[in-house]
Amino acid sequence: MSFSSGERKSRSIIFKLAAISVLALMAVFSLTVPRLGTSVLIHSTGYSGSSYVPTPFGEAPSSCVYDVGNASTVYSNGTIVYANGTRKTPPPCGSAPISVGLGANPDTQAIHPPFPTNNWVEDANWCYCPTVPPAISLSDGYWNVPPAPGRNDGQVIYLFNGMQPSSSSGPIIQPVLQWGNNGYYGGAYWEAVSWFYSSTSNYMYSTPIRVSSGDQIYGLMAGSSCNSSTGACNWRILTEDTNIPKSTYIDVGSYAMYWAINTLEVYSVQSCADYPAQEFNPTVFSKLDLYSTTGSTLTPSWQSDVIQNDGCYENVVVNSASQASLYYGYTQYIQGVPSFGSTGTGSVSNPTYIVGGPDGKLANLHARNSPDTAYVEGDFGNIYSGTLSIDGYSYNNNVNAYYSTVQVQVSSDGSHWSTIYEQTWNPSSNNQPSWITIGGVSGIRYVLITAIDSGYSANVYIDSIRIA
Repeated sequence: MSFSSGERKSRSIIFKLAAISVLALMAVFSLTVPRLGTSVLIHSTGYSGSSYVPTPFGEAPSSCVYDVGNASTVYSNGTIVYANGTRKTPPPCGSAPISVGLGANPDTQAIHPPFPTNNWVEDANWCYCPTVPPAISLSDGYWNVPPAPGRNDGQVIYLFNGMQPSSSSGPIIQPVLQWGNNGYYGGAYWEAVSWFYSSTSNYMYSTPIRVSSGDQIYGLMAGSSCNSSTGACNWRILTEDTNIPKSTYIDVGSYAMYWAINTLEVYSVQSCADYPAQEFNPTVFSKLDLYSTTGSTLTPSWQSDVIQNDGCYENVVVNSASQASLYYGYTQYIQGVPSFGSTGTGSVSNPTYIVGGPDGKLANLHARNSPDTAYVEGDFGNIYSGTLSIDGYSYNNNVNAYYSTVQVQVSSDGSHWSTIYEQTWNPSSNNQPSWITIGGVSGIRYVLITAIDSGYSANVYIDSIRIA
């Protein structure tokens, strides 16, 4: 079964999964696993060659993780049938994820410093309760690939929708978006992949697909051959980039699913800048559709759940039965002023006032006569990526209304500069700073703001500069 870009499914039928033609309907194993949000894992270094690796189900023994490729089938007894017909039955995994408890009330929104942050951070979840038949037969949704994280500290980031029998039991099925290297695949880029945590406690993933920031991800968990007595279905776990378009999937069976989730999970996050620059633009899981094994449409009442608030703007907003927004990210402000100056009769006043967040203290760049300039250089303190913005304005005293030419250059080392912006700021209506978006930046540390008299005098006030 495959879908073209943007193709929507027929809602009048239960999916027929041709690739799972002869799976016997077996009793669902009651595999007990901790709810991943209730623990913080202790691994905080690189994962390549490690005995434990981060998965969307927790930090797992590397010997229990299997690349099953695309279009494979995994039976309830754990047997893998690869796309080429090869069969393999891995032994049950005898080890559980390494974790330490957060305490008696893991769902608190209290901040949990210090870093690193590991495991589930936040989610929107819903239980089709009580967990007895009928069960869920289909769950799907869309979300966009975020920008790259502000920094690369070896972290792993997972964004996924998924299902499992309950909040404390497996197996678990998940279409997943990943950033970072988990010890098996990945790097400083985003990939889409389907994951399955089996009834034998093994961890299996499909062939990853390289995707780009801004692409739309489609996650589908479609049941077939559902048993009306047990609620168990065979499942296709499909993850698709609708922009390419390309998909990757695993077929598994047979399990009853009652708990649906839309989740942010991370490993080895050392600071807020290790998250994507998403503070003001959440990851929105949209067009969330669910169906029961009776064929009826389900209307979930999503519950917002912030498990680990590490001070990085975590928040979950349930917009509707078909949409939930996960907030997280960072803002980095200027930490120092390496240089400032002017040419001709230009002048700079209070240049260090650009340090830190908005506080009402304003630096001034004034270029009075062409071709005068006035500039200030800011240092973010480290390498960052995200959206660069300036909190400022062009002066207007109702006698002299300044149309100020503003140029912005960026650098990773303070020596090699790239001009990314040069525009005229119109006179302010109230002489109050407001955020002006300069544009996306990648791997920069320094920013140089120059006011230029290009025929009109420039008179610019700046409160703060940020990457977010």
